[in-house]
Amino acid sequence: MKILLVEDDPTIVYGLRKFLELDSWHVTVAFSMQEAERCLDNTFDLFILDVGLPDGDGFQVCQQVRCVSNAPIIFLTAQDDEASLLRGFDLGADDYITKPFRLAELKRRILAITKRSNSGLLAYGSLTIDVNAATVRVDNNEVQLSVQEYRLLLVLFKHRGELVLRDALNKILWENDTYITDNALSVNIKRLREKMGTQIEIKTVHGKGYILHL
Repeated sequence: MKILLVEDDPTIVYGLRKFLELDSWHVTVAFSMQEAERCLDNTFDLFILDVGLPDGDGFQVCQQVRCVSNAPIIFLTAQDDEASLLRGFDLGADDYITKPFRLAELKRRILAITKRSNSGLLAYGSLTIDVNAATVRVDNNEVQLSVQEYRLLLVLFKHRGELVLRDALNKILWENDTYITDNALSVNIKRLREKMGTQIEIKTVHGKGYILHL
């Protein structure tokens, strides 16, 4: 497994890196947001982020990670207030662990998260998307979506909290086919909203695109 560890404390980095490498996991370390930006790509299997960094914060790194990768993200930080925890999850984190932490517990959480990721399940709150089976469940009840609605939800989910432009959605939804009018996207958004009910909010940014909030 390939891990990017973003942490500015050399003592924590030394101990955590040694521990993770016991399982033959390859660990790349970034001590700042700038270093993390230079390392970011879609080849990492896991991201472990501290919140407090000398030139920014882990929340900014998390946003950048979600632009290039859907791999699991774990926040490992001393900031234990509820606002920080909720912000981390809202930005797409899979877990939030506060310092001090137990190495054995961290390992168990890593294994659990990567197992879910490898299973093809995307989950957040009451919403679960099984990528392998192309099914969607809300509160464990299956929601029947058309091919276009499913593609739309998948893209918005992977970029939740971010603006996804209409042009980009049209290209993804219709691939190389020619769609009749741009209104077709609006119709699919409307139907998706109706089927998902109050579990998700798809915000319209007039003239630009949509943002998914969970």
